[in-house]
Amino acid sequence: PDAPFRAIEKNCMQVFGHQQGSLTLCGSRLEQTEDGILSSLLRLTAPLQADAVFASLEQTFPQGPDPRTSTRILSSLAKRQELDMSLLVLSWHEENEHELNCFHYNAVIDACAKKGS
Repeated sequence: PDAPFRAIEKNCMQVFGHQQGSLTLCGSRLEQTEDGILSSLLRLTAPLQADAVFASLEQTFPQGPDPRTSTRILSSLAKRQELDMSLLVLSWHEENEHELNCFHYNAVIDACAKKGS
């Protein structure tokens, strides 16, 4: 019964490099990563340059983020009415052939709605 949790825990240890193996710590590190990428993206000044956005994402996620992390980032951008940034993040995913699903596209559609586009 513990096997799925141990696999997740092992994955967290590989991704975040901590030795405790704590899922709570893993979750908090994931939140810090998401907050960090949001902060770095939101610090970029207008007019937004795709190269700067792509470089920031590639530095944080050299192998691409998992789909859930991508959804949370796009949803957070939508809540902040960051339509242009959302579109650039989505473009980065498409350009790098990362896995995209209806949740990613819905988050960007939500950004459009909140921005009034």
